[in-house]
Amino acid sequence: MEEELSTNRFLRSDLGSAKCDLSDERRRAEALAEELSTAREASALSEVLLVQLTREQAQCALELRALASTAGKLAEGQEPSIKDLLALDPLTQDEQSEEDRSKRLKNMLETVREVRRDVGDIRESMSETYADTLGNNMVSCITQ
Repeated sequence: MEEELSTNRFLRSDLGSAKCDLSDERRRAEALAEELSTAREASALSEVLLVQLTREQAQCALELRALASTAGKLAEGQEPSIKDLLALDPLTQDEQSEEDRSKRLKNMLETVREVRRDVGDIRESMSETYADTLGNNMVSCITQ
């Protein structure tokens, strides 16, 4: 009988300890669920901001392309496009599905690379024009 009482006390003590452990684990699970919820909200906000940033970058790349085209024409002594000068063409992109996102990003990356090449070409053309102007100024100074 004494042994049964001892076993009974031990089991009750063990059960109480297990209840405390279970209660602690529930609190930890609730805290983790809250953290997960917060992380999901932050991720959703980041996704929205990333989409907005992507749109703005695409718009900027299109505007830079038009500006580079205008600057290139001016550097070559050609008439620039009035549409580009006044930004009359709508430079917006249509909404696209999730499947088109990677394609849109690849296209934007290619557009940015093209704009960088155009800017390099314009810089080279302007450098050559500046060098020619300096050379002509030196020749006229020497002849005077």
